[in-house]
Amino acid sequence: MKKKRINIFRVLLVLVLLVGLTLCILILFNEHKIKKNYNKYIIVNKDTNLYDSKKKEIGKIYKNTYFELDKYNNGKYYKIKDSDYYIYYNDVKKTKKKDTKIKDYYVMMGKVITLKDNTIYYIDNKKSIKINKGKTHDVLYLDDNYYYIRFLNNLYGIKKDDIKSEKNLKMTKKDYMSILYYEDNNDNIEAQFKYLKENGNFGITLEDFTLWFNDKININNNGLLILSKNEEVIKIAKKYDIYVEKDFGDYVYKNDNASTKKGTKNSISMYKITSETTNETIKKIIDGEVISYIDLTTNYAHNLRNKEGNATSIAVLNYHFFYDSSLGEYCGEGNCMDTKDFEKELYYLKVNGFKTLTMSEFIKWMYGEIELPNRSVLLTIDDGAMGTGLDNGNKLIPLLEKYDLHATLFLIAGWHKYSNYISPNLDVESHTYNMHSGGACDSEARGSKLLCSSREEIKEDLTISKNEIGTDNAFCYPMYVYNDKVISVLKEMGYKVAFTGGDYKATRDDDKYKIPRYHIYDSTSLDEFIDMIN
Repeated sequence: MKKKRINIFRVLLVLVLLVGLTLCILILFNEHKIKKNYNKYIIVNKDTNLYDSKKKEIGKIYKNTYFELDKYNNGKYYKIKDSDYYIYYNDVKKTKKKDTKIKDYYVMMGKVITLKDNTIYYIDNKKSIKINKGKTHDVLYLDDNYYYIRFLNNLYGIKKDDIKSEKNLKMTKKDYMSILYYEDNNDNIEAQFKYLKENGNFGITLEDFTLWFNDKININNNGLLILSKNEEVIKIAKKYDIYVEKDFGDYVYKNDNASTKKGTKNSISMYKITSETTNETIKKIIDGEVISYIDLTTNYAHNLRNKEGNATSIAVLNYHFFYDSSLGEYCGEGNCMDTKDFEKELYYLKVNGFKTLTMSEFIKWMYGEIELPNRSVLLTIDDGAMGTGLDNGNKLIPLLEKYDLHATLFLIAGWHKYSNYISPNLDVESHTYNMHSGGACDSEARGSKLLCSSREEIKEDLTISKNEIGTDNAFCYPMYVYNDKVISVLKEMGYKVAFTGGDYKATRDDDKYKIPRYHIYDSTSLDEFIDMIN
């Protein structure tokens, strides 16, 4: 009986040892399987759960979602890189590193969004993860469908309907982009790209430029858009790890100026890079300066208005027609101006820090609603004839856009179509619809039709003008002449200011319906121009 008990004990001991050994083998095998299944880059092989550091379920992960993992640290749960989130080892499979589409030059937009509970995060329009409790994220950029955020080392899209609240933060944003355009080979390409690399500059894609242009993304200040179809340029740029966009669609070289977020892509400014483009010029381009070879030599020294302080008087300049003598064009009227001379004046304003006013800014200043810098000037153009619009030479708008300066056109809307003058750099106001006629009434100054028309006729004309151009803020008297009746009608119809001649600066003490302007002639020299604005 005793011997039998001993045998049973031995059997039990063997069984225990076998079970223990089996468990050890299973544990070791399982640990080996868990470790073997680990990879730095994984995708989820089925819809599964997302866990927090306590291994509590906090959300859902959808099949084929990609993650980068932290270093393996034992256990059945893999830690997602740079987070406190985990995923079960058996729910993943190994993969290769993928592009998460988060670029180093993306800068936060200054938007903070708080999400609803159970929000789904998307990648490439596909469900990726769902978080049970709504989180708060900084917005990286946005498009028509999603707000994009950086999360778990991926770029996720959030649908606008899933946003519980949104807050805008004040941020300094880059307000220009330097576009470098390489058309031909040049002897200085290597030195140019070496300089860009040493300066910390990099190339962005056309897609990202378009997002920036539409104010849907911020770009690091060192970002440049570099365009070229030239294989030698692309080859050298690659050597310095600088991206060059070679498929730039409808974008064409224009101006030698920085691009801003105004206008359309057909009015994008860019810098043409040649063998003569030195590193010093490249630095100016990076800083968004206008690159111009215009000579601003004057016959005598001028005392510039101080940059500091507020304006107590503002020069209002009055132009009429523009022509380009380098193209063999000729005008023959004293009111004309050669574009080379007009460009000198614009360049002078730009490099000397003058603010060219919108009509709205000028009106608010006249009424004491705002202050303006001492170096302020209002540029006005009358009529809408030669060289001012798309249909009659188009000299004015390209130059305003080149230097990113502003002007106001007083349009005779019955003579010229408003649609030919649309630009973010040009306001359009009324010069009557069809009352810019001299010799119409001998009893009035210069025979202006406006002066001898009835109140009803004037109101009808101005109503049509307003309907054509969409505004009744400001008015310009044909041939500079006016009378009490016309001024009374302008006030009745809601016009805030009206302009005439006078050749002296405007002040807030002036009659708001008799604002003086300097008349610019073909013979006006750069010295005379500088004296007017100073």
